[in-house]
This record gives sequence, C-alpha cells and structure tokens, in this order.
Amino acid sequence: MQRTLRELLDESFSVADLTTLCYDLGLVYEALGGESKPARVVALLQWAGQRGRLGDLMLAGRRLRSDLDWDDLLDAATPSGPGLPAEPRLFLSVPARPEGLVGRDQRVADIVTLLRQGAPRVAVHGLPGVGKTTLAAALAYSRDILRLLPGGVLWASLGPTGSPATALAAWSIALGVPLGEASRPDDRAQRLQAVLAQRPPCLVVLDDAWRYEQVRPLLGVATPDSAFLLTTRQADLARAFSPRATLYLPELPTSEAADLLVEICPPVATADRAALEDLAGRVGGLH
Repeated sequence: MQRTLRELLDESFSVADLTTLCYDLGLVYEALGGESKPARVVALLQWAGQRGRLGDLMLAGRRLRSDLDWDDLLDAATPSGPGLPAEPRLFLSVPARPEGLVGRDQRVADIVTLLRQGAPRVAVHGLPGVGKTTLAAALAYSRDILRLLPGGVLWASLGPTGSPATALAAWSIALGVPLGEASRPDDRAQRLQAVLAQRPPCLVVLDDAWRYEQVRPLLGVATPDSAFLLTTRQADLARAFSPRATLYLPELPTSEAADLLVEICPPVATADRAALEDLAGRVGGLH
C-alpha cells in the first residue's frame, strides 16, 4: 500500500530516527513546533518545503532508513507549482533562501536569460561583500531556474582554501555514490556524472572560487543539459571560466543600499534617510 512522506516518517521513524534525521539537516528535533511526534513530523515537512529542501530530506531519510520503500511514496514528487517536475529535486549543500534580494532583480533576469539561451556556464564577478553569494542563493530557489533545470542544485562553497575533493565527497555521500578506490577528484567526478546523467539536468553553483584549479575537477560532473554558475571576486577567473557569459555585479546604489540596511535591521527605518544613505555610501553599497 502506498503511503505519503508524512505517513512514512510518522509510522516508520522512531523519535531517535527523527532526531538523527533533523541533525543531518542542521535542525534540532526538540525545537520543531508541536509536542507530539506527528506534529513535529508536520513541522519538519513544512520547514523543508518552505526552503525547497524536501529532496534533501528524502535523501537523508533514505540513507538513514534504506530498509523502507522510498520509491513508492504517493507524494515523492515535490512540485512547487504548475508545470514543475514531479521528481524530488537535489538541493545539495545549498544555503538557506535569502530573506530579501534588494536591487538585483535585473542581474537575476540576466542570468536566467543566458541559461535559457543555452549558455553552459555563467560567471559573476564583483568586489568582496557585494552580494555574489546572496545572488547565487536566490537563483538556486528561483522558479525560473527550477523550471529550466528541474534536477535541482548542487552547491560548492570554495573560498581561498576550498578543495574540489571536499565538494565531490559531500555530493557523493548525499547521492549514495560509492567512491571505492576513486581517490582522484577527476575519478570521483566521473562517478558522480554517471549518476547525474540519469536525472533531470541541474544547476551546479561554484561559489567564491579563487583559482581555476579549484573549479576544473568539478566540471567533470557536467551532463549534456546541466549548467554551471560561478561566483568570484576575480574578473580574470570569471572570463577564463565563461568567456561569453560573464557578468559584473556592481555595488548597490546608495538608495538601494539604504533599503537593504532597513531590511536587515528594521529599527533603523526610523532613522534620518539622508544619514542612512550616507552610511550606505561610506561602506560602498556592500552587504
């Protein structure tokens, strides 16, 4: 008999199982709303659904309780609206959805347009703190992106010391891909690519890249219809990664930077507007 995901978690997961599942997702089971187990299961599903992480929840649950029938769930799909795919999406290592995105609507539209036009790689560069990661996170949850790349999002946070091997290992664990003797990043990427090729195309975000050597092994996971989005503070790296689809993310104008300050810290809304814009200008419109 088929069951819903809620029924599966409520009936087949013990409190200890749910506690472990929440830990794997970065949550505390006891902090979920409700006093009873069924109420906390509902709260967990609501939390995951609101953040586009039902796919993560199902992957974590499958790893924890592989003895259960995860393929025959009535609501195994995680649709977000009409026209979206009826298959769990991947949201691997994706940060939380940004609460607000001020002054970046045009850049979001520009990236979506480039991907719709078939660009396999898009690069965004700009000063540190200008909002490149926030922009990429907003794109990860964009309905336009999820329609275009219905397989979901794989995210790698790189930074000055980030290793491609770390990202590949995290993705492999989440997808249940055995690495075996594959110690080289290129070999790991090849194994992942074989699994991803059986799924709908996805977006791979390479955030805060510093060197091309960090990026090159991760390109090995590409499937024919997948796409990559790279963020970096280095214009040369952006152009090397994607010569024909490179975008510059400028600082916010002072008026929009002031709006962002209000969104981040609502009490300052009562402050003098000119003083707010002066403060925003002093920090260069960064956030």
